[in-house]
Formats: sequence, structure tokens, C-alpha cells
Amino acid sequence: MRLFPRLLLWSLALLLAPLPGVAQDLLDPDEAFRATARLVRADLIEVRYQTAPGYYLYRDRLAFALEPAEAMLGKPKLPAGKTKHDEFFGKQVIYRHRTVVTVPVTAGSGIPLTLTADLQGCADIGVCYPPVRRKFTLLPSPAP
Repeated sequence: MRLFPRLLLWSLALLLAPLPGVAQDLLDPDEAFRATARLVRADLIEVRYQTAPGYYLYRDRLAFALEPAEAMLGKPKLPAGKTKHDEFFGKQVIYRHRTVVTVPVTAGSGIPLTLTADLQGCADIGVCYPPVRRKFTLLPSPAP
């Protein structure tokens, strides 16, 4: 009878112990999903994602918002991407490596804008990150 409690304790310890090499091999989300944003023109924002090898972004988890309130975003132009069957979310479109999204914008000329860009992605080893929010200050080009 004493064997069962010991066996139970060892089994529990093995289940709760971190898997060797998994946690330390994961990149920080800022490294796994690098992002930059810029005003290409007064009416167009370009957001670039550089996704590390072995990682991917979900297309449907990309979202954008803009401040100040009088500035408005149009519908983002998203690249085609690749289809992946996700164990949890079903059929998903994903992006790997370099991804460029353009977003039309209507804003008063000469005002700085704050773009909020949300994303979510995963590592190929089966670990998904919680949603990540990035903020970018976009300054208009000086008048010629």
C-alpha cells in the first residue's frame, strides 16, 4: 500500500515538471513577431511583420485601431497567406517570415497618429502566445 502514494507523487512530479528544452527555446514575442509601422503617404499606413523561423501569425488575429478619434482606418489589405489546420481553431490562414499589410487612413494633415496593432501567433512546437498589442507613433512627413 505504501508503493501507491510514492508512485502517485512521482507521477505528479513528472507531470508538473517543465519539459526540458521547451520553455527556454521559445522566443520572447517581441523577437518571434517583430513589427514596424510607418506612414507611406498621408493616406496609407504600412505595417511590416518579420516572423522568426518556426513561428507563424494568424491572419484573423491581426487588428488595427487609430488615434486620435477623428482619424479613421480603412479596410486593411492582407496578403493571401497559407492555410493551416489548427488543432484548436480549425482551418486558419497564417503568415510566416515577412508579411506586409497596408491600411488606408483618413486623418487631418500634419497630425501625429497612434496606431495600435494587435496580433497573435504560435510556435511550430505547438505553443501559442496570448494576444500581443503594439503601439506605433506615426509622424507625418514634413511639407515640401
